[in-house]
Amino acid sequence: MSGTAVVGPTTPLSPERAAQLLPGLALLLQAHADSAALSRPAIDFAVEIGDLHDVGLHNHDLRWLVATGCVEVTPVATLHEGDGLAARFTDFSRFFLTPAGVGLASQHGQMPVPPSAVRLQRAPASNSHKRRRPRWNRKTGELSLDGILVKRIEQPAANLRTILDAFEEDGWPPVVDDPLPPRPGLDSHQRLRDAIRRLNLCQINRLLWFHSTNRGTAIRWEVRA
Repeated sequence: MSGTAVVGPTTPLSPERAAQLLPGLALLLQAHADSAALSRPAIDFAVEIGDLHDVGLHNHDLRWLVATGCVEVTPVATLHEGDGLAARFTDFSRFFLTPAGVGLASQHGQMPVPPSAVRLQRAPASNSHKRRRPRWNRKTGELSLDGILVKRIEQPAANLRTILDAFEEDGWPPVVDDPLPPRPGLDSHQRLRDAIRRLNLCQINRLLWFHSTNRGTAIRWEVRA
């Protein structure tokens, strides 16, 4: 054989490393599930480096994932370092799981369910005073439903906080208009989709589902069945 393929970590992950990588692996796994659901190449749903930084991955974590063959990076850029090559990342780097990475991510966390496969329990249109409403505590960064913690936002995550602030201030109506202020050079629809994806990821208890509506100009929440 001309070479040996890297098939992932050769030793089990320590609990500490698994906990560090899990949020990023969950994000990459969701992107992989989305690409598979649409029969598209994984590279089409590659995750931006900024999103992985936002969920706690550092560049050395990404280099480890690339070096172990769990993740590929695009565009490919390498840097001569001593006698070998090291991965060089930029603000434009995007990442996607290899088959070995899918195995690692699935081993250490539940495979995300594509949106098309999620059954939702819609809040009743009538008797709105009896409708179950989440609660967002901006001081603690905790989102809960019926007293059960759904998600804890520990990073600054300004976009996520702005969306949850809007829902909380309005008393959690089923839909709110996109509350993110426009920024020159940024696609508002894509920015809202990215924020929604991050709201759905890494929920401690998967009780809520957020999605865009009104042609990408608003966001809706629902209770998972």
